[in-house]
Amino acid sequence: MTGNLSLEPSICDDLKAVTWRIFGSGGSPLKEKSTYGLIESIVGKHLRQRDPNRVTSEIRGWFESHGKERRL
Repeated sequence: MTGNLSLEPSICDDLKAVTWRIFGSGGSPLKEKSTYGLIESIVGKHLRQRDPNRVTSEIRGWFESHGKERRL
């Protein structure tokens, strides 16, 4: 996790709005995509009117690469 506490308030609000949606969806064994794989689509769906790329980048930064897997 980046631990970047100096994010702009709007980014923090956007992160709060989608983080639980991403992890809730990714935790389901019925989903074909991993939590990491769901980030872009969920952020894009729920933050269309804003700058979803910054939020997507921040959330992806929370993951570490272990071979082909991404883990928090």
